[in-house]
Amino acid sequence: MEQGYYKISMEEYLNDPCDAPSLSRSTIIDLLDSPRRAYYNHPRLNPTKQIKDETKYDTGTASHDMLLEGGKNVVIVDGFDDWRKGAAQEARKEAIANGKTALLRKEYDVVAEKVDAAVRQIRECTELCINDLGLDGEAELTYIWKEKDVWLRIRPDWISHDKRLMLDLKNTATSANPLVYSNHIVKMGYPVQSALYRRGVRAVHSTDPNFVFMAQENTPPYLCSFHSLDLMLADMADQQVEAGIKIWRKCLKTGQWPGYTNRICYAEGKPWNFAEWEINKHQMEEFA
Repeated sequence: MEQGYYKISMEEYLNDPCDAPSLSRSTIIDLLDSPRRAYYNHPRLNPTKQIKDETKYDTGTASHDMLLEGGKNVVIVDGFDDWRKGAAQEARKEAIANGKTALLRKEYDVVAEKVDAAVRQIRECTELCINDLGLDGEAELTYIWKEKDVWLRIRPDWISHDKRLMLDLKNTATSANPLVYSNHIVKMGYPVQSALYRRGVRAVHSTDPNFVFMAQENTPPYLCSFHSLDLMLADMADQQVEAGIKIWRKCLKTGQWPGYTNRICYAEGKPWNFAEWEINKHQMEEFA
């Protein structure tokens, strides 16, 4: 596949359609932790790795599809209260075999309510200037590009027709309150995703899009919050992507994929650890 953007299935994307093993967001995050982990998790470098069937994420996958692509990959299984009966299980297996997500009717109704809440809140965010995701942009495109000898790939959830805005959907079981979720963004390595995705669109379209995370809570009233990176965090993310590409290039060239350091490491206490101990120690001395 040449440099450009394509409409391919998620399975094709995850299996890496490039001419040579390519870098994705998850691989860069793995590389920054340990090249050996990146090797183990990469579908082209370690084809024996099995991808688990995480059916517990069915509702999250369905809400993603219903919001972005009108639910074309969602199958409603009527007539059952749960998945315990054989007929219900067979319907789910058939849906999975066809690349679709199966939901019980009651699950579908919940997801539909959640999607309606998301649509309303996207429209209410006037900075996005999105009235209709289906009309204002495209969903689930795969971008592929090459930088010297390194292939890279991304799959934006949604990108506007003018290629100046990307929206990434995140479901959260905790709070989407910006004061809380901002910390989650850093903890989960999402800044790397923002930097890499903007880099890919620049390479293919020569535009510099804004990248916005939309976090939505999994429980009513399904509140959403919208997040982009400030300049310092965006700069750090760009550096992390550069570091990941450099490590990837070296590992491919040498065939060496090191794990963690084999030296003894010494744990260091944080200032608050010692402060807490001083308080506890004082209380225990009073008790004694």
